[in-house]
Amino acid sequence: MAGRRRSRIEQDRVFEELIKNTKNQMKEISFSYEKLGHTLKKMPNRRWNLSEEEILNILGRISIEACEGCSRFYQCYRSEKGQMIEEVTDMLDQLEKHGIGVKLKVPKTFEERCLRKDHFLEELFWSYEIIGINRSWQNKMLYQRKVMASQMEEMARILFDCAAMMGYDKKGEACWEKTLRKVLKRENVVMGCVRFYENTGKRKEVFLIARCKKESIRAERVAKIIGDVLKVPMIPAKECRLAVYGEMALFHFIEDVNFQIVTGVLQKAKEGEEVCGDLFSVLRLDKGKEIFLLTDGMGSGPQAMEEGKQTLELMEQLLDTGFHEEETLRLANGAITFGIERTMYSSVDLLSINLFTGVMKIMKAGSAATFVVRKSRIEVILSKTLPAGLLWEVEFDVLYKKLYDGDSVVLVSDGVLDSISQVNPEDKLKSFLPTLYRENPGQAAEKIMDWALQQSKGQRRDDMSVMVIHIWKKNHRFRREAG
Repeated sequence: MAGRRRSRIEQDRVFEELIKNTKNQMKEISFSYEKLGHTLKKMPNRRWNLSEEEILNILGRISIEACEGCSRFYQCYRSEKGQMIEEVTDMLDQLEKHGIGVKLKVPKTFEERCLRKDHFLEELFWSYEIIGINRSWQNKMLYQRKVMASQMEEMARILFDCAAMMGYDKKGEACWEKTLRKVLKRENVVMGCVRFYENTGKRKEVFLIARCKKESIRAERVAKIIGDVLKVPMIPAKECRLAVYGEMALFHFIEDVNFQIVTGVLQKAKEGEEVCGDLFSVLRLDKGKEIFLLTDGMGSGPQAMEEGKQTLELMEQLLDTGFHEEETLRLANGAITFGIERTMYSSVDLLSINLFTGVMKIMKAGSAATFVVRKSRIEVILSKTLPAGLLWEVEFDVLYKKLYDGDSVVLVSDGVLDSISQVNPEDKLKSFLPTLYRENPGQAAEKIMDWALQQSKGQRRDDMSVMVIHIWKKNHRFRREAG
């Protein structure tokens, strides 16, 4: 027995040293990513003014296209070159401030001297447009560098969080392990190694190696036993095995959340189209967060669906990896806008609900109104920004709301509100929603869709989507006793 205990202590030391080295390496990589991100962000991300070299290039092009063969050519470009540069700079400054459509105020000295004024100005406009296109692409590349810097910083944060997870909680480990081993023995479960962690959200996680002497025991039962020992509600993680069988296996248990969500979604394609171009997604993340996405792509039908699908899949991958919601939208927007043949854009609704606190983060980019339903009170949240993909630098509305037991959130696409023939269709839908309080989310979505179709007399002018999210509080005895 003493030899076995000694062997286990030595194994634990080796294990701890391995974890320590891996943790330090991950932190070093994290710091490198963070430093690189900061360096990239310090670099300029946009060019506004024409450089002196660009002005000279414009003048050089005009000299070939408009002035060659003119009787004053050598006089203008030799003895009067300085004055000509000043005059061209003045006219280009006007174009920079007011754009191509402005009527130029031509300097009087230039007007009196130039023999080919109309041709000169025509080439000036054309040369400025060429420089503008080049500068536009340069700015686009510089913005992509800014997006990459944000990506580096997010990677640094994720790696640092992973490194922090590698230091397990030793405070009560000996006591917890002894009690847990004893209780599981009564359930015919042989427990191997166990580690108690506190993740970056200050929530408990347990990794356990175990096998069952008899047939099997459900993982939910083991989670309840662990919860009784730790005095916090625990559940199996999403990748955890469903049951403990006869062979040794690794099991992962996490702290249970305070809130539970049920969602109902209904979609209708535009009249004459086979598929709906609106897309939605529901993501349940390990850190007690549930994310809802609704995108409405440009146009309708298969092409809109395919374009929206690309945007949605990218956001899903980034969010599942651990990227923050803001950086996810920025990176997705950068991917949409980058490329000469990509002209698509998509409105985006992103809701992120913390299932421990009930706080909802609402992010909107050019999307239709969102409705928060609390008994007879309805709050309407409107978007003031443009859809993702329309501009390089995406702007989005961000709002935080605390949700309570029994609250509902209703997301709709533009097609639903467009079916209402009214100046402010949100107000009319708002007046209808109190009748659906406490309805099953699936039935509520169906009734909203039927009501919207009644408003348009059955015509579907655009793709229509309704998502109803209902939240209620779980009653955990540990947290109830603590409260």
